[in-house]
Amino acid sequence: MKSQVSHELTIPQQTRYLVSINMGKVERLVYDQSFETILNDLGLDARGVAAPEGWEIDGALLRSSICRLRGICTHPQVGQVVGQNERLYKPGALKTMADVLQNMKDQNWRNLIEDWKSQVQAMIRVAQLKQLNTQALNRFQSTLEVLLATEKEAERMIAEIGRVITEHDVKGEALKREAAERRALRGTSSNKGKGKEREESPISEDERDEEDNDEEDDDLPKTAAGKEHRDKRNALVHRLREARIQFHRVKFLQGDVYHNLGKTYFVQENNAYAAAEAVRRDLLKTTEQDAKKGMDQPDLDLIGGSGKAGVGKSDLFIPRYPHAHMNAHVVDQIEEFHEIIEYVLNEQTELLWEWRNKIHSLLTLSLNPGEDDADGQEYQRTLDNQGEAETYLQAYAALLADRREALTSERTLLAAHDAKAVKQRKTRAAMKAIAQDIMVIPDAVEIQPEHQVLYRELSEKHQSLLRDLNGRAIRSILIDLTGAHGRTGKNDPERMLFAAAIADLRKLLSSQQSLMDKVSAELALFRKAFNQRVLYFRQLQEISDSVAEVEFEGSRQNALDETESETKNLEAKIIATQAHQRYLDHLVKSNEEDELDEDGKCCILCRCDFERGFITNCAHIFCEGCLKEWMGKKDGKDCPVCRVKIDPGNLQSFKLIEPQQPAAPNTIVNGEVVPTSRRKIDYNNPLFNTPFMSQTEVAQLTKLYDERLVKLERLLAILLGVLFLLTFFTFFSNLFLTHQGREASSAQNQWAHFTIPILSPFASVVEHEVSVVGSRTIFGSCLIIAGLAYFLLRHWINSSIRLRPAS
Repeated sequence: MKSQVSHELTIPQQTRYLVSINMGKVERLVYDQSFETILNDLGLDARGVAAPEGWEIDGALLRSSICRLRGICTHPQVGQVVGQNERLYKPGALKTMADVLQNMKDQNWRNLIEDWKSQVQAMIRVAQLKQLNTQALNRFQSTLEVLLATEKEAERMIAEIGRVITEHDVKGEALKREAAERRALRGTSSNKGKGKEREESPISEDERDEEDNDEEDDDLPKTAAGKEHRDKRNALVHRLREARIQFHRVKFLQGDVYHNLGKTYFVQENNAYAAAEAVRRDLLKTTEQDAKKGMDQPDLDLIGGSGKAGVGKSDLFIPRYPHAHMNAHVVDQIEEFHEIIEYVLNEQTELLWEWRNKIHSLLTLSLNPGEDDADGQEYQRTLDNQGEAETYLQAYAALLADRREALTSERTLLAAHDAKAVKQRKTRAAMKAIAQDIMVIPDAVEIQPEHQVLYRELSEKHQSLLRDLNGRAIRSILIDLTGAHGRTGKNDPERMLFAAAIADLRKLLSSQQSLMDKVSAELALFRKAFNQRVLYFRQLQEISDSVAEVEFEGSRQNALDETESETKNLEAKIIATQAHQRYLDHLVKSNEEDELDEDGKCCILCRCDFERGFITNCAHIFCEGCLKEWMGKKDGKDCPVCRVKIDPGNLQSFKLIEPQQPAAPNTIVNGEVVPTSRRKIDYNNPLFNTPFMSQTEVAQLTKLYDERLVKLERLLAILLGVLFLLTFFTFFSNLFLTHQGREASSAQNQWAHFTIPILSPFASVVEHEVSVVGSRTIFGSCLIIAGLAYFLLRHWINSSIRLRPAS
């Protein structure tokens, strides 16, 4: 498809540059130290050669080490293409105003619930701190008043979350109806089966881990909107659970206070404890149902006598093979086969069945012990049972891997990883230190020291059986018999015996592989039931830890004062957030009904209509240009309307007009010819547009020519100035020399050249004045001529500069 329409694409060629920056001394030191540490972790020396004998590479550690070194030698600004002044623009598609308002409403509601939860926690802390005041006579009465007020706040919070969940479910029903209508139009049903349903395997119902979602979400469309609705509902349910845990804590503390107040509050005490127990059971209802479902006897007993697979202990035992009328070589092979069966495989069968029954009994224990077993140690016993079950599960998995290795001389990758032995050095002290196997302890399971001792005992039992093989297996004997069969002649009477033995061994391996698959499937069910029990007890522990005693630093009074101050601040903040939430609800409703006033559809600053704008965290609307100019000012960090500080990270960009998406093209069926478009696709990229590129080049050349003309103009002005100074000094020197010569000649002849007698008394004065006037006239004329020449040249240069771009 792409090859047929590739000629229509006009995407220009892109060029990327890799800039290398030398590392400083500090960076180089950090890199070298990290490199040396990574080499030690990988088991390599400074040359990169494996230090221990029998070294094996750890792919995950090597991959993470390379990423770590790459991160150290990469510049911090790599990938940061957003500049300091471009923080208003965020990645992703531009949202509509309705989407932005809805997101702001949801975010403000989440902030409200977080503050509400913090307020309830602070009020509970105040009650507990007041209860510790042994000097007050009415400490329990004051504690009870605080707890009753806390109960009301917790109930209000739970009601608010429930209201939002109900509204969200209404939207979910609309999505389900739309999805059902689309399925009806397409003529397809919601199920994926075609024709007869395929026969389910014995474990198909229990391995559907990914299909354990709520039944209410099954009909949601498999689209982005459906996924968003599902994720949002899960988040709301999680918030409701947290709120109910706090409510359970309040009711439990109320029961404790009623108990301390005396027998007159006996009824209130029972009611408080009963309410707390009801909340606890409701919180654990889902996980308890899952755990009981995993503990169900018919489903969990897969290979028992009444199990679906129908595998018994006798099926796992292997009988002896008859070896009469065979030569000595074949008899030796069959005897080795009998030894493996008797001393390894059948012994493993005994351990498998024993450990399987033990695991089954531990996983089917009751989650809630009866009243007869109530001695205060019920929870500790359940933890011990979980630790013992985990110990047997790990040993059982290792035993299954050993049996598979005894049959086929190989282990699966998962079994090899789980049962990986610690590499031992050849020194006596090191071998003694790590001779014992180490048990892998999950994070959610508490393993006691006695369980680790039990694991070592179980490991020794199944590993001792594997050591008797000496590297041999049933498949090894099959390979030897196959080779002997190939070396016998066609007419040899023992050839038929070899063929029969080989066929029997292959049939035995095939049947044992099938049985091992069923046993492994039951182990998966055991692990699933175990994990569900662990999840149940983890949530039970979380609820129990929520009613722990209060902890504080310093004096009790200081802690009480700080908590009361925090409670008052949170109360004021909640009131303001609720008012802001009501305002956002009004904006969302008005936008949905298209009843926004003039202020809601135009910029507050310029009072003009726009298509793209921003909404601040105080719900004021500005166009893109006005907000950018306002944020660029020195004092433009606050909202120009309400003077609330503008957070660039919480600015929401939107568009008023949502462009209509074009309809999806028809799908190509039955190999139809791909339609070819005759129009040319021009991408909106002005940098690679040919006319634009030519105009850009002309503008750059014109700018360069103008800069050179300006430099030439300055040079000509300097040359003209120097020429004017030289001319001035030359004329001045000539006039001065002429004047001196005339004075010298006049002193000798005393105006002898004058013939008019009347002018003879004034001859010297007239000559002096005429010389001075003549020198000034010549000097002024030279100055005027030089100035006119300079201004004429400047006018010509400026005219050339103005006329050049138009050429």
